[in-house]
Amino acid sequence: MSAEQVRKRSIERHCAAAIRALAGHPDAEFRRELLFEGDQGVTLLSPHLALDVSRDSLARCRGVADAMALRLVHTDLSLHQSIMPPGDVAAMVFDTLEQLRAESLAPRGYRGMARNLDDAFNEWCRESRGSGLTENEVGLLIYTITQIVRSRLNGTQQDEEVEGLIESTRFRLGPLIGNELAALRSLRHDQRAYAEKALIVAEV
Repeated sequence: MSAEQVRKRSIERHCAAAIRALAGHPDAEFRRELLFEGDQGVTLLSPHLALDVSRDSLARCRGVADAMALRLVHTDLSLHQSIMPPGDVAAMVFDTLEQLRAESLAPRGYRGMARNLDDAFNEWCRESRGSGLTENEVGLLIYTITQIVRSRLNGTQQDEEVEGLIESTRFRLGPLIGNELAALRSLRHDQRAYAEKALIVAEV
């Protein structure tokens, strides 16, 4: 096994241990950078959770692990899967909105977790802009919705670069899903009620 393979496996084990400890799921583990519970893979379509252990920073890996742990704690996976809409883009948006809901429920006293989540998300944002994701219509749409919902759920503001990038897309989305987006924060403690609004956003 090469030094890079050893490093990669070490990070995966570290992340899996963090998930098991935080979520209380003793069977959680990584296989080929994907999260499993025993023999069952956990469906995670949110782009900001995609891991490349050989390339991503340790800070990003830690943040993604914390985000995955929160998903296991706060999401009824069977309910989520039963509501998942058809279509690749709709499913990705719906899954992303549920992931952001779970992350918004991180315990307030866990400052290290909050920092890890922010570091991981911000690194994804930078990579998305640098990789050209936001240069095509679908990529910019997903990026914009992700930014809007995360900001609303966490009560935070985007930086000026993000604001400038998403402004026109956000303006076009307002008349279509503005009411649903506005309702998400008040429903974030109720997965089913939140999912009803998230499903409308995803389908639009």
